[in-house]
Amino acid sequence: MAHEIRGFVRLEQGAIEEAGAEIEQAIRLVKGGLEAAPWGITQIGVYDRETKTYLYHCVPGWDPNLGAARGRLATVRIRMGDPEGALRALDVLPWNEAMQKYVEWIRQRIYLQQGRLPEAIPILEHLAADAAVTGEIRYNLGLALLSTPDHARAREFLFGFLDLASWEGDWRYPKEDWASDVETLVRLAGDLPSASAPRTPPLAGHEGVLLGLLLQGHGRSLASTRAFEAAFAAAPEVGPRLLPWPVPYPATTGAAQSALLAGWGIGADCTALGEGERARCRDLALRWMREGLAALRAQTPAWRRMACESWLDQDAYALSRDEANLKRLPPVEAGAWRSFWTDVRAAAAEGK
Repeated sequence: MAHEIRGFVRLEQGAIEEAGAEIEQAIRLVKGGLEAAPWGITQIGVYDRETKTYLYHCVPGWDPNLGAARGRLATVRIRMGDPEGALRALDVLPWNEAMQKYVEWIRQRIYLQQGRLPEAIPILEHLAADAAVTGEIRYNLGLALLSTPDHARAREFLFGFLDLASWEGDWRYPKEDWASDVETLVRLAGDLPSASAPRTPPLAGHEGVLLGLLLQGHGRSLASTRAFEAAFAAAPEVGPRLLPWPVPYPATTGAAQSALLAGWGIGADCTALGEGERARCRDLALRWMREGLAALRAQTPAWRRMACESWLDQDAYALSRDEANLKRLPPVEAGAWRSFWTDVRAAAAEGK
């Protein structure tokens, strides 16, 4: 269990390579019979970035397959841009019942990133049947169902998403605007551009942003990036606008998630992407994140702090934030990302 504890501590500290090694060792010891206590950590405290100290407590639970450790190992692999490695970490049955939803939540994230919608949809439907389901699951399922003829259920889940989204602060996306957005998403889903024949001419403005979100939800990271790029080029004013998802922050930061995935070759349309195009996508991601940070200046200090702290924690941005990933990039590019994250921490501190 000590390896599992150390692994989670390393994960919270951002040392993802060390975290993976510790968690893998914990799993090996249990599988080899060298550790007889199959306990899993079900609750743990918080790492304080300012003092660089970690205060934690553990609530062990019966977990014969070390599911908590495997889930965290999968998280490590996701953050390192290795979705297949994440799936291998979860490839064990039977699961502890308490861990099943946790595992399903991780799987749907991976399948959606890879554009494996037929595999993602049944998992999302199972998760959405839970009364405690989050807005994220409804949003993901709604977009995924737009890849099927069942647009009526897609509308149902997309409309329901806004009611379940839990955001801090006093800002809410107007329901009437989201209702219009949903109808636009449904219309766009009926005429999605193929990977081999991008839309001509590209959509501009808010409609182009919605196309980017739709393609993002279908795991087409490159097409999504190109849709966002065209939308911002044609109507720069839409970039700073707040959108309801992936988080209620500037549209450019949602676009950056697609660009980062494409920049690491993750997505149904990214398997043959060369390093030159990947680097260009990562450059776009950095530019869009900087534009998003600048746009937050117009928000209240509390809202700005919430946004920046979220960026510092979200796995979606770990590809550009975790030091293990930055070491895999050219030095100049890695340095630019480090500088950006320093600015984000400073902006978060200003709102305290």
